[in-house]
Amino acid sequence: MRYGQKKVGLACMALLLTLALLPIPALAAHSEDAGLLRYTKTGKIYAKLSISGGVATCDGYVQPSGEQDCSVTVTLYKQNGSNWTKVKSWSASATGGQKASVIETKTVGRGTYKVVAKGNVDGETSSAESAAKTY
Repeated sequence: MRYGQKKVGLACMALLLTLALLPIPALAAHSEDAGLLRYTKTGKIYAKLSISGGVATCDGYVQPSGEQDCSVTVTLYKQNGSNWTKVKSWSASATGGQKASVIETKTVGRGTYKVVAKGNVDGETSSAESAAKTY
């Protein structure tokens, strides 16, 4: 490889590394952070579902981007045909820029489930949806 090609390669690697280290304003968690949405006040909104031995663990949180107050509601849904029926909801709130987080469990029967987290940061609403899981 010639000197000029090495220089261009190094410059490209430096650019990629710089871009990889930049903070992302907000991640919307659909299928555990597959989507990317930008919010002004919301730093991150997250939802995750795991099911083991008939126990669903429902995890969700909202993280403000600054010192704002926030709240999150995490809802477990079960699929009925093409519709989703609410099974149970939990809520949490936080002040002064702290993360509002819910991690709860619920015994479930056979079926397909998902979790939706709905966040509110100083009036700005956001939502995230987990991947659907079948038990």
